Parts: sequence; C-alpha cells; structure tokens
Amino acid sequence: MGAQKLSRAELQRRREQAEQNRELQRRREQSARDRRRNQSQLQAQELFSRRLLQAALLDSCDATVNNPTPLTDTNSSAWPANSDKMVEAPSVREKARRAFDSLFNNEKYSDVTLLIGESKTTFPAHRLVLGIRSPYFDDALQSKFKEAVTNEFTFDKDSPHALWRVLQYIYTGDLKYIYTGDYADDSSQSLSSE
Repeated sequence: MGAQKLSRAELQRRREQAEQNRELQRRREQSARDRRRNQSQLQAQELFSRRLLQAALLDSCDATVNNPTPLTDTNSSAWPANSDKMVEAPSVREKARRAFDSLFNNEKYSDVTLLIGESKTTFPAHRLVLGIRSPYFDDALQSKFKEAVTNEFTFDKDSPHALWRVLQYIYTGDLKYIYTGDYADDSSQSLSSE
C-alpha cells in the first residue's frame, strides 16, 4: 500500500511538473511573439517616420525651388532682400508631426472603418497608425480575426465620444480636439476638430 501511495504521489508530482513545464513553454513562446511584435512595430514606426520626414523634406525642397527668394545684389550678398522679415521655417519633425496629425478623422488613405454605438457612427482610420500605436489593434489586424479581413471594427456598446477621444490620442498623442454634439448615440451627431 505504501508503494502505491508513493507512486500516486510521484504521479501527481510529475503531472504538476509537466503542467509547470507547459506553462513555462507557453510563457516563453508568448515572450518571443511579443518581442517579434514589438520589433515589427518599431520597424513599421521607423519606416513611417522616415517616409514622413522624406515627404516633408521633399515638400520643403520643392517650395524652395519653386519660390526662390530674390537677392538684393548677387555680387555682394547671399542673403535674401527681405532678410529682416525672415521667419524660421518649421522643422522637418514639426512638418512630419502635422502630417501625422492631419490623418486623424480624415478619410484620405483610410483603410479601416470603426463602427461605434447602436447608431453605427463611422470613423475612418488607418491600419498603420492603429497598429503602431495600439497593441489591441495590432493584434487584431495581424491575426485571423474577422476585423483583419473586413477592415471593420464594431464597438456596439461604446459611445462615439469615448472612441473619438481614444482615436484622438492614438493619432495625435493629446486631446486638443473638441467633440461637438450631444453624447447620445444618434445618427445626427457631428464630430469636428478645431
């Protein structure tokens, strides 16, 4: 009887050890997935930032080429004639930030639609922005969830105002935009930015 109890105890210990090993393996795999996802997000964010900076730089170069400033005396000075009125141009980073901010609540280039509340208020969004700035959207857009295929997210029980604020933060990093309209879920609501 003692040997049988030992074997049951040993069997139980082995089961617990096997369960602990499976849990440890699951955690390692999850950590590896998280590292890959974070690396992917960083690469996408870096690529997006680089492209925004390139676009801003090309835009500023194009403005300089198309609108050159006349010189007072080509032999004596390389300064523009109205140098006392010169204004410092926005930095490339500032231009890139403005370009990124301009995507908020903008249907241009949007490839995802968010349907909010019982009235199904729609918000245009961009996979790249949502994926980079939100682990929730990143997971949903990279998986086999229906949202990754349909490019539509439905939030039946959420208020449009609350999701408006969340999207505002995702896109701009702050809450400077004002929601106009009442807070009820009806189709006559209007959302705008100042």
